[in-house]
Amino acid sequence: MVRLILAAAVFLSLFLTGCATVFKGYYDEVSVVDYREGVTITNHNGERIIVHNKIKTNAVANPYIAAVKKVDTVSVGTVIYLDTSENQVLTISDGEREKIVTAHRRLGMGWLLLDTVLGVYPLIIDAYTGCWFRYDPVDLTLQ
Repeated sequence: MVRLILAAAVFLSLFLTGCATVFKGYYDEVSVVDYREGVTITNHNGERIIVHNKIKTNAVANPYIAAVKKVDTVSVGTVIYLDTSENQVLTISDGEREKIVTAHRRLGMGWLLLDTVLGVYPLIIDAYTGCWFRYDPVDLTLQ
């Protein structure tokens, strides 16, 4: 009985809210091009955007595959997290120079397809919250 109630709760939560809202959330991880130390990024509300370093490896969880495949490649990428509810106007500054960049939202077609398959209600929720949007990489080059 407990398993049936749990399965029904999971099933209804997927149908009573949007897929992107549940699995992705309200922020999108955006790759940053040409980030340098000392550069500050603020959004149109004056809030400072924190820059994160993300480490990616080609490590494999399966030990049989790991023995065959090299797992020593490590790459570091720089990312920021932007709210997907609207286009973001970012101000990039290093104290001397300033640049204004508009990050435009793009519709994530995978979320649209999944919401369409699950019904109209998830489609409305993700459209209202804006969670199904994503951003292209942001160029922080100051000239």
